[in-house]
Amino acid sequence: MKNFKLFKSLLICIFVCLYFISCGGDTKTGYELSGTIGKNVVLDDSKSIIAELSDFDGKTIATVPVVNRKFCFKGNVEKPSKVILKIDELSIFTELILENYSYKTTIDKYNTYTKGGMIHKLVYGYTYKQKYLEAKKNFEIKAIDLKKKLDRIAERELKNDLNDKNSVVLSIKRSYQNGILNGDYPALTKFFVLSDNYDLKTYGLQKRLAMLEQYEKEIGSDAYLNKLRERLLKWKNRDSIMSKGKTFIKISEVSTDGKKVDLGKVVMKNKFTLLDFWASWCHPCRNEFPSLKEVYKKYHSEGFEIYAVSIDTEEENWIDALKEENVPWINVRVLNGIKSESAKKYAIRGIPTSFLIDKKGTIIATRNELLGYALEKKLKELLNKN
Repeated sequence: MKNFKLFKSLLICIFVCLYFISCGGDTKTGYELSGTIGKNVVLDDSKSIIAELSDFDGKTIATVPVVNRKFCFKGNVEKPSKVILKIDELSIFTELILENYSYKTTIDKYNTYTKGGMIHKLVYGYTYKQKYLEAKKNFEIKAIDLKKKLDRIAERELKNDLNDKNSVVLSIKRSYQNGILNGDYPALTKFFVLSDNYDLKTYGLQKRLAMLEQYEKEIGSDAYLNKLRERLLKWKNRDSIMSKGKTFIKISEVSTDGKKVDLGKVVMKNKFTLLDFWASWCHPCRNEFPSLKEVYKKYHSEGFEIYAVSIDTEEENWIDALKEENVPWINVRVLNGIKSESAKKYAIRGIPTSFLIDKKGTIIATRNELLGYALEKKLKELLNKN
């Protein structure tokens, strides 16, 4: 028995050694993506941790174990492709442009960034800048502080400070992306940058569609480009269908007790209902909760309700987030995430996304009109508060 245990330990040791030796091999004919998880990241040693690479459709490319805070992928791609690196156990979700080059991903408590690759270096060049990493760290620290129980005034001040920190992060990213999109760079690089750009004021839907058409002339037919164009057309359709003045669409989803809750009945029962799409992993979504709690406490008794729809694919993550946030309103979850019928009906392109619906079922405000304390201002106006 002792000899068997010794033999088993030796095999494990050999496997680990070979695993990491293999990550230092020749990459001339393929890619190598090695990753390190920093010591400031808390790991549960009792659970196995798996790193996953998937394509833009969510299809798994490869999975590898995280061993001694390290992981490594090796393979080959026919052409540069946008992929997603996920570690569900750590809520890690980061994008990169995968080419047949070497990459190194660093994961710490406040930042996740990848270095390597010719196109990746251009597309995500802002993550190479120290000022961006410092700004991102400052934002994450404030986000963690916001989860702590504070009095209302301190909470509001921290929320404002958090928004300021996030503005710095976005400003650095947008400035860098504008330089690429308006500069003398290959069409493929510009296309990947545009796919990661969310500045709809500078690059509206119509402009984005025109840019994709131009890029397609240079790079040819591409599955990811077609997917992005299809998504943009859906957004354009959503803006015409789910805009202010339109009638809401009925949905019914499962709550924490396993019973379905009908949005239509909630709308009929209340003067105003906020339909809010969110997820446990979405920092901007959860950063809205403090102000939502304040508004809910103030106006719930006067006919205001929130119907929150989580697009979490893992029920456990959703339940844990609800316990952490202790939210008092109606909470339901769709079973297939952003691909669910409810998300499709409202053409959800990103979160948080909200719709304010009156008792007659008319959408009276959407998205940016409802973020932060804009919702309270809107309700005060609607309920004739002075």
